[in-house]
Amino acid sequence: MDTNEEMRGDFLVTEKRKKLWKMEMDMLRVVLDVCKRHGLNTWMDGGSLLGVVRHKGFIPWDDDIDLTMMRDDYDRLVKIPQEEFAPYFLQTAYTDKDYFHGHAQVRDFNTTAASPTEWTKDFCQGIFIDIFPLDAVPDDKTEYEELSRRSMEMKRMMEAKGRFYLFKQRDIIDNIKTWWKARQLFKRVDFKDYYREFEDLFRKYRPEDNAAVGTISFIPSLARDKEIYSDTVWLPFEDMMVPAPKDYDKELRSLYGDDYMKPRRAPAFHGGLIIDTERPYTDVIRDIRKEHTFCKDVMRRLRKLVGMKNKTLLEEKLMVL
Repeated sequence: MDTNEEMRGDFLVTEKRKKLWKMEMDMLRVVLDVCKRHGLNTWMDGGSLLGVVRHKGFIPWDDDIDLTMMRDDYDRLVKIPQEEFAPYFLQTAYTDKDYFHGHAQVRDFNTTAASPTEWTKDFCQGIFIDIFPLDAVPDDKTEYEELSRRSMEMKRMMEAKGRFYLFKQRDIIDNIKTWWKARQLFKRVDFKDYYREFEDLFRKYRPEDNAAVGTISFIPSLARDKEIYSDTVWLPFEDMMVPAPKDYDKELRSLYGDDYMKPRRAPAFHGGLIIDTERPYTDVIRDIRKEHTFCKDVMRRLRKLVGMKNKTLLEEKLMVL
């Protein structure tokens, strides 16, 4: 893929966005090669799958690549030695300190793709692609609701482990209570053991015993018919071929409606990322942390409560691709 600026329809794809896409496609090639060597099935998912089918490439205003795979294959993938993903890094709760998302990411150490809500975390925040496990969705509605409730509760504890959780855009009193609860919890419980318990919530249910699967460790409502993934087809994506579930039409209709082939511009799911294709995340985040000390953030929160404007380095760093 070239990185020259171009118009796609009425949308200008900048050189910066093209550089991001190129890096993500390089990571995708590595992941697909690893899956091929180990006999693992994976498929393009969500907006990436929509891009494959509707645009034969990226949705012009999109900023990431999503893959999905059945939990059994996912569990095998995350046990593969890191050197097989070189020069990239397979990021999970077991390979990177305090990483708490319910899925894996493949990252580039030498770049930056940091979320404004995660710049306080110490885990790798280079440019990435997502790999989501597909878990069985309990047929029993009550069991599904309890699984969703418990998993979201555990995820919030993992997210709240750092003190800067206090300044998330939620009720500050509730934030303090959750932060304190998490602080006490992880004095007693090892973080990795807790994350393993979180994943075991989903391993309890098997696809062969239930009608639906979904990326429910990420968002509990993302469920779809398991038969969508009964086979794989390979479709063009930019300058390469990628795997898609054979019944991709059914998945896309369930996610985006019957008229999914009609383009509608929407913000990317990862909108607001701090993107830098040239500088490592360690340098970018170090600069932001200098501006966002604990005391300074307390004062900013107070100013916000009384309606005072206060532009920060973090706001300046947020880059529209």
